[in-house]
Order: sequence, then C-alpha cells, then structure tokens
Amino acid sequence: TPLLDHVREILLPELLEVKPPECECSNLDKQKQWDQQLFLPSTSPVIQSCKLPDNMAPRFLEDEGFYIPRKPRVSRNTYYKMENRLLQQDGGKNWFEESGEIMSLPSPIKPSSYYRVFFPSEIDPRLKTTYRKAMQPQLENCIITKSEEQSKIYQLDLNISSIVFSHHFFFNCEQVLAARLLDLYDCFQQRQQQNVTLLLSEKLKALISSTKLLESNLKTSELSTKTLKDYRSQIRNTRILHDIEHQRDKCLIQSIMKVWKQIKSLRRQQGFVTHTFQTAMDIGGINEPLLVPHLTFVTEITADDMCPLDEQQRREKVKMEKYFIKIYYNNKLVSSTSEAPLHQDFKVIFQQIFRIQVLNWPESLRLEIFESSKKPTLLAKVYLPLPNNITLKSKDVLEEAEFSCEQQVKPSNGAVGSNVPFFLDEKEREELCILTSGKLMYSLSWTVDDTGAPLAPTFQPLHVACISVPRCIDSGKGTGIWQHYDIQKLIEWAKEANIDPNNPDYLDLIEIIMQNESKYFRLEQLQEEFNFVTAEEITNCKRFQLLQLRSLGQLDFYGFQQIPLYDREIPDTVFQVFHFKNKCWPTILDTFQIAFIESLFYIQMRKQATKRIVTIRHKFNLSDIVNDYEEIISMSELSNAIFKLGERKRHLKPQRRERRKIPAQAVSDGDVKLLIRILRAYNIPARKVGVHPFVEVTFQDTIYQTSTADGSHPCWNEELQVDFISPGHDYTFSGLSKIKDNININIFDEFVIEKHEDTCPKNCSGHSYVRKNWLGSVMFPFSTLLEQSKICGTFQVNMPPVLLGYTWSKTYVPPKEECHGQNLKEYTFLTIFATIEPQISSTENNLESDKFIDHEDQTLLQKAYVFKQTCKALFPKRRIITSAFNNQGRNILVTKYITSLNPPQQLLDMCADEPNSTSDLISRFVSLIPCISDTGDENDDVDLWMTSENFLELGIGSKEEHAVLLCNYFLYIGKKAWVLLGTSVLEGKVAYVATQENGEYFLWNPLSGQCYKQFDAFCPLQSVDCLISWENVWFNIQQNSSPMCVSFDISKESLWKQFLPYHVQDLKMQTVQQEELFYTPTDVSLVMELQNRIEKTLKKKFMEWRSQQPTRWHRQCTSVLRQILSNLEFRNGQTAREKEENNLEAFQEHYWVTGFPIQMPYLDLQSITEAVYQTGIHSSEVPNTEFALAVYIHPYPNNMLSVWIYLVSLVRHQ
Repeated sequence: TPLLDHVREILLPELLEVKPPECECSNLDKQKQWDQQLFLPSTSPVIQSCKLPDNMAPRFLEDEGFYIPRKPRVSRNTYYKMENRLLQQDGGKNWFEESGEIMSLPSPIKPSSYYRVFFPSEIDPRLKTTYRKAMQPQLENCIITKSEEQSKIYQLDLNISSIVFSHHFFFNCEQVLAARLLDLYDCFQQRQQQNVTLLLSEKLKALISSTKLLESNLKTSELSTKTLKDYRSQIRNTRILHDIEHQRDKCLIQSIMKVWKQIKSLRRQQGFVTHTFQTAMDIGGINEPLLVPHLTFVTEITADDMCPLDEQQRREKVKMEKYFIKIYYNNKLVSSTSEAPLHQDFKVIFQQIFRIQVLNWPESLRLEIFESSKKPTLLAKVYLPLPNNITLKSKDVLEEAEFSCEQQVKPSNGAVGSNVPFFLDEKEREELCILTSGKLMYSLSWTVDDTGAPLAPTFQPLHVACISVPRCIDSGKGTGIWQHYDIQKLIEWAKEANIDPNNPDYLDLIEIIMQNESKYFRLEQLQEEFNFVTAEEITNCKRFQLLQLRSLGQLDFYGFQQIPLYDREIPDTVFQVFHFKNKCWPTILDTFQIAFIESLFYIQMRKQATKRIVTIRHKFNLSDIVNDYEEIISMSELSNAIFKLGERKRHLKPQRRERRKIPAQAVSDGDVKLLIRILRAYNIPARKVGVHPFVEVTFQDTIYQTSTADGSHPCWNEELQVDFISPGHDYTFSGLSKIKDNININIFDEFVIEKHEDTCPKNCSGHSYVRKNWLGSVMFPFSTLLEQSKICGTFQVNMPPVLLGYTWSKTYVPPKEECHGQNLKEYTFLTIFATIEPQISSTENNLESDKFIDHEDQTLLQKAYVFKQTCKALFPKRRIITSAFNNQGRNILVTKYITSLNPPQQLLDMCADEPNSTSDLISRFVSLIPCISDTGDENDDVDLWMTSENFLELGIGSKEEHAVLLCNYFLYIGKKAWVLLGTSVLEGKVAYVATQENGEYFLWNPLSGQCYKQFDAFCPLQSVDCLISWENVWFNIQQNSSPMCVSFDISKESLWKQFLPYHVQDLKMQTVQQEELFYTPTDVSLVMELQNRIEKTLKKKFMEWRSQQPTRWHRQCTSVLRQILSNLEFRNGQTAREKEENNLEAFQEHYWVTGFPIQMPYLDLQSITEAVYQTGIHSSEVPNTEFALAVYIHPYPNNMLSVWIYLVSLVRHQ
C-alpha cells in the first residue's frame, strides 16, 4: 500500500489534469440578444400634442353634437402600449383621430344578451292558437295599377335554388350522426366568431388592473370606496359569466368528439362509409381552446357494389325520389318548378327563376313542396316574407327558409324513417324520433329596369302596408314599438327611452317625430304651383344654354348677335364647337394625359396672344364693316370686259375662267358643298382572287362611297358632293377656319364570301356576305382646302407596312411620266380633285407695320420688316418669316432659333456606325411630338415660336417649331441643314428641313418623319419659298418655286434674295436656345399601364361597334401579334412582311387572315379610337369571324410614345 500511495502521488498528477467547472452563460446571452432585438413599448400615457399634427388642437365630435358609436373596451395599459408603439412607427400618426384617440370600429358586443327559451313539449290547451282565415279586402283597394298608371308594370323575381334536407326518412344511422355533427360544428363556429369567452377574459383582466390601480392610489388621494366596490362586484359577475361560457365551449367540444367517435365506431361496425367528412383535433392557439376541431370533406364514399344489399337498395330508392315546388301568390297557383331528383347528399337542385308580374297588392307568397316518386304528396308549406319596396336585394344572395313534415315513414333497408322511434346503436339507450326537415334556399326581390329603378309600387294601402319602424332598436324599453299606431304615444315612448337623436339607427323614428311637429310656417307656400317648368326643362333649354355660354365667353360667333327667342330657331350644330372642346379633356389622368392637359392650356394661351396681336395690328377695310359693299370696277377693267364680248368664240379651244368669289354674307346653310372627284388609283395590292377596290370619303362623321371597280389599277372618275354646316352658321373665312375636322379618303377592297350551313347540302344555295378590307388612306385637313381653294394631283397612299393576305401587283403602271427613274412598285397612288363650291372669299393681309420692336435689336428688326415687305411685293403668295414672338412676348429674329442642339443620346447610340439610320431615328423622334393644327384666321404675319427646350417640355408645338428642332438636331450630327418654308398640297403652309449631302438635296417632313429627294415626283411640297439658317434668311425669287425646278444655290443673288449682307453673316449672333438639352427618361411601368388601358379600351369599343353581332377574340393569334409588334419599330417593310408571314403561316392553313398594323404618336385615347374606327375592320358581318388585337408602345425620352396597333380578322375556310 505505501507503494501504491507513492505511485498515486507521483503518477496521477502527471496523467490527470484537474480544472474547475466552466459555466455556460448561453441563456443569458440569448436573453440579451432578445432584449436588443425586441421593442417593448412603454405603458406610460402619451401627451396629447404628440398624437396630433403640429399646432392642431384636439376636436371632440361628441361635444359638438355628433353621434359617436360605442368603441370596444381596451385595458388602459394595453391602450398606452398601442399608442407608444404607433408613435414609433413610420406614418403611425395616421392611426389617430382628430380627438387624439386611436381609430377603431364600433364595439360588436350588443348591450343586451339573448338566450333561447325552452318550451315544454306538451302545450297547455288553453295556450293553443286558433286559426282564423284573413278577410279579403275590397278589390278596388287591392289594384296596384290605377287608371293614371296603366303603363307601369310591377314584377317580383323569385329564385328557387335548392332544398337541403337536415333529416330524411332515407337517412341511415351514419347520416343521422353526420347531421348532428354538422349542427354541433356550426354552433362551434358561431361561438368562435362571437368569441365571448375571450372578451370576458379580457374584461376580467382590465377590471383587475383597474382595481389594483385604484388600491394603489387610495393612499395618496381620498377616493370614494363606491367605485372600488363596483369594480369588485363586476369582477365577481364577470368571472361567473366567464366560467359558464368556458364550460359551454368545453361541453361543445366534448359533444363533437363523442359524436365523431360514434361515427367511427359505426363505420367499423357496418363496413362502409356514406358521408365524406372527417374530423381532426388541433392544438389551439393562445386565445383559443385547448383542442380546436376541424371538419374536412376528404373521406371517400364506399362504392355501391362493395356495400351490403340493404345499403344498395336504400341508395337505389334515394335515386328514385323526385321533388317539385308549387308557387302560390295571394293563395292562387301561379307556377311550379320542374321535377328534380334527390341526390345522394340529400340535396334537390332546382336553379329556376320565376318572374311574377304583380297586379294585386302582395299579401302572401306560399311555396308547397311535393314528393313525386309515386304520386304527388305534399311534404311541407313554406311562407316567404315579402320584400321591402325600398330596399333592393341581389339575386345572388340566397336566404334560408326552414320546414318540417310530420309524415310517418317506417324504417326499411337500413333507413331510420321519419317520425318513428329508433335507436342509433344496440348499446344506445336513448330513443330518438326525428321529423323530416330541411332548408329551402331562395331569393326574392323586386325587378330593376334598365335605368336601375325598382319595378315596385311606391306606396301601399293601410290594410296591407306594415308600420314603418326604426331599423335597429335594441333598448329594453323598445319591446312594444311595433304596435305603436298612435304618433303621440310613439313620441312619449321615445322620450322615455332617452334615445340619441344623432344615432343613424333611429333615423326613421326621428323623421316621424319631426314630421309631426308643425311649429313652423312657410314663406312661399305656393312656390311649386307657380313653377311653370321643371329644373330639368330649364337646363335642356337651348336659349338658356347659349346665354350661359355667352356669359362665360365661350361663344365666339354669337358675341355680337342676338340670341333667338325660341328653341326651334336654334340649330343643334351651334354647340358643335363647344362639345368639341369638351371632348379634348381626358377622364383618366395619368402622367401622359396631364402633359396633354398642359399642352391644351398652352394652345389656348397661344391663341389668345395671337388674337391680341392681330387686334392691335389689324386695319379694317370698308367691306369688314359694310355688309353690302362691292368694289368699284375701274375703267380699264370695264373696257376689257366690253372688248371680250366682241371676240370670236373658239369652241375647240375654250378659255379657263376664274371662279367668282362669293362674300360670306350671301351664303346660307346648304349653299356650300365640298366637291371631291375620285379619278383613279395605281398599283393597289392584289390577292389570289381579283381585287375589287372602292373609295370612302369621311367628313364630319358622314361617309360617302364610290362604286366598286376591278383590278389593281381602277378608274372611277366619280364626283362626290359632301354637305356640311359651319358652326354657328358663320360662313366667313374666319368662321370656316374654326372647323378642325379632317377629310379622310380611305381605299377598301370589297370581298364577297359564300357561306353554307352545316346541315345544308353542297349543291344548295348559301348566304353571301360582303366585307371590306382597309388598304390605305389619304388625309388632309379642311383648313388646307379652305386656304388653297382646291387640291388636285396624284398622291401617295399612306399604307401600313404589312397587309396580310395581299401582295403587290405584278402589272406595274407608273402614275406619271417623270417618275420612270424611281422604284415605285411597292407604293399605291390615288388621283383626286377637291374644292369648295362656291369659292369663299378669303381674308386679306391688313396688318400695319410691326410696332413690337425690341430695343436691343431695333435696327435689325426694322430692316427685317423692310426686307419682308419687299419680298411680299415681289411674290405676294410666297411665305417668309424674319422675326417671331417668343413666350415672353418679345420679337426676335428667326436666325437666333437655329443652332446646334444635342438629340437624345439613346438615339445616337442605337446606330452609331450608320449616319443615315441615325438621321431617320432623329426625324422619327421629332415626328412623335404632337402638332398644333393651324387655323386660317391666325394671320401668317403673326408667329409665336418657343425655344426647343420649352417645345420639348410641353410636348406640343407648331410646324415651324418641329422644323427648327429637327434642323438643330441635324446641325449637331454634322449635316448642312436649313429650315424651309413653303406650301404643301395636302397640308397647306408647312415648314420642312432641307439638307445637302454629296451634292444632293433632301427634303424632310418633320411631322411625318419622311424624307424626299429634290426630284421626287410625289413629294407633297408644292412650293419652296424661304430658307432660314443661323446665318441668314434667303427668299426665293425664282419664277418657278416647285422643288423640282428650284436651284438651291443660295450664293447666287439672282436666285435667292438674302436678308443680311455678307459682312454681317460672319458675326455670330447670340442664340435664344440653350447650350445643351437635357432629357428625362420615360417611366416604363406607366407605359405598360397605358398599353394595357389602350388595349382594353379598343376591345370594349370593338364590342360596342359590333353590338348586333358577337365579337370573338382569337387569343392565340393575339399572343403572336404581341411578339411581332415589339420588332416593328426599327424594321423596314420587306423584312417585317417576311417575318410576319412566317409567324402567321400556321393560322393561314385554317383561316383566311387579313389585317395590318397601325403606327401613330400618342396624343389621347380618342384619336387612337378614331384611327381604328376609320379602318372599318369591325364592320365584318361574316358569321363566326374572329378578331385579334394587340397594342405595343415604344417609349422615347421626354414621354414621347410610338403606338403600334395590330388588327387582324380571321375567317375559317369553308
């Protein structure tokens, strides 16, 4: 042992190391982490000023007399915690009312309790009610429709949905237990919704905390012990109620579990399942019971062949059961439902709606349920409550009506029967006797007409009508209010009940009391008798409307005229201008439409400024004041007229006569017409079958059509007379210039489709349907025709890049001799002639010298005016602009507007290596900016120009502002460019951009983005009048101003007259433009929202236009079109056509596909809708036609949008 002790002392310390135990503080660390992450609000009260906005005093609505409903009771500590938590959150002050309290809904707990009264099974014979048949009233008092209301029809809608049996004599034991379980589960769900136990527990906690608070404050303040006793009494009563309600919940859950165990035991015993539900118990949450039952319908019902013979026979008898319902109105049979079978879930589905036209006052509505398996047997009678003639109900909201039947049916084939005692199980001692019962699901309401008014009588006789009572009276003293026939007793009862007059629930009662009080007198007792017309008639009076508009200054043409006395003397066309102005304002405001509204304000300001300048500078002639003024013929004109009478007439060489201009005072309605002659067309696209084109002319919502021709090069030579009426019957030049309508000339292809019925043999004759396919259009404003007096020539037709179903004609015919050098095989041309008959005399230039001279450039502006007058003396009809007013009213030389400005960098980066493509993109971007329509009454000598920065900011401008912006962009990318002023055949006065590249001159239209060569025979530019650059202004003094004949060599003074001499050109003038333009990106999400809105609007309009035919949408084709549209913005026509044919090739096998894309800048929804309507694709009457519509918007900077709309119609092959 000493040796062992020695070993233990020496070896053990070397082998073993003894350390003290280490304490793990992980729980403490976790607690610290939780304390840092969790926010525990304080229970201290919050200052009133912290809950309200700055410098705002609390407002108590209850003190001001408003009715404030009772709010749920919340404990004080909890309420303070909620306030402190809300004040720490972002936007938490929005949860506080004006009084500083937290917003909350009214308390759902009613002040009085409800409980079920259990009546004894045996009723005392003395308490039995005796039935007495109601006496029929007099027939004359029962008729609703009196002699003065013969046209009115009153109608009741009765919707009988289904019958659900809660017990049936074919129920087996499992289904009886299932019905009991469903009742218990419904009761449990109702108690869960009421949540009375939780409310009582919260109330108990609040009372205990309030009691403790009172006891703690009792030492410092002398409070009455009455409040403390009251709290303790409430605690005892609340605890008793809480225990009772908790015990009820517990008993209910135990009953559910007991019935579910019986069902499981019965299923194991009988060996089959007849119901689909299954019950599961889950552990409840914090505020829920310990066990919460959940009922699911997932169990599979045993098949018939796997059930015993008795069960199979019982199910067969259930299938043979049928039921129907008879409807009695005022004890008269009016209709009955069809027979409906009984399903295995013991439901009878009817789903029938009966419309009862009411003649007599409704007294009773009875439904009798019959069983019709063998012979009709009355099962039950159900009396339905009549609907209120004021409150309308929806047909979709179903109501329940319970019924029962005392019919005795003995049990058989495993069924328990009805009204017969039975036992659920052999071990069960309780004997059950259940009656046949169920619920009728229905809805009963008055019918509503097209205007939304109910087809219900507005009054009822006293013997039929019920006494009107308050909507909700929960007071204990209000138990006898339904029997108050005396108004005085009703007033006394209201005083005793001490009701709140501001409570909306007592509104009907307060109205009855107020009507009975006659403590007032009327000042104008006979006012209604002396009202000769109604307010609606006064509003619809045309004379009254004109007086209102004239007072607002919105009627320009009636400013100095007397308004007629009678409405029959005022035509409806007077309000056309005013309605047009109202149409311009959009109804839905988004970012793009807000910009459009700002542009409209700019247009109005521009017009007002122009009118003021013209008024100041205008010099009146004698013809402007004297109506019957005629110019005096000079002696030379008289002698020429006399000599012409003696000249020899040469019939083979007639001389052209100038049309006589008629003064506007001699013109009335019907005298002025538009003459449009459609001569011929060239190179119209063809299809496999011969093409049959015709032309439609649309003006002021009126359509005129030519006859149908044949072939790709048709000739019509037809003249169309278009009638129109000027607004306000003003046929002066300024009055006609207010017409903003465009003249649209559309080319269509007429196609006849033969359709045979499916049941008709092939040799019988079918139906032929005519449809028209839009091919293209030519459009010009009415103001252009008014200025030029006539439009004639061959014009290129604006066609979509793709026409599905059409190809270009192989027989190409050039429209003009001078265009043989051009490749025009893929263009369509139309030759037209348009004029106004008779010719209206136009305004003359009567402006005095320019008095608006800026002091800085006084010498230059005076020279500019002299230069302009000199040029006008040489060629009066040619245009020249030397100075323009800016947005501040200053007169500035036009050369200061021309400078190099940067386009959006996005456009420059897209085609950095291709200068021509960059130029096309820039011109396209400028063409997407909306343009202000020119009017003839705005004199050419008054010009208002904005800077390019303001022009892009507003997103709308004139033709000159478009040309200035495009010219500045071209200068930035290194092109030699000028602003060109001239005249177009279709657009009137225009501003183009001329560029010089490699010795050739190109003409750019900034409104359409198209580029024309100088010697293009189909360039719409008719006259080249003036060139403007940052250096100088050049006026064309060549005899022929046509672009093909003009020499653009501005260095030759014999051809171009320059404004500034050479020594002044070298001096760089200070420009009014900014050095650099900044662009804002367009929000893509708003663009997508606008794209979806346009598509929905167009589809809705399509269905409105086709209200007589069904509109079917081909969704698969629509999805293909969406993929195509996104690639059309930067793709040429040939490539787009090949791609689209490949994508739509699958549809062409089964359908005849026709369609086209439309591109236009976004202005508003109305302009897009009108453009789609002009195509006429919706007018197809071919049956089973399907349509596809897709919209794509390509965004550019500064909210400039390019809208693409693809329209396709598909007709299935015969």
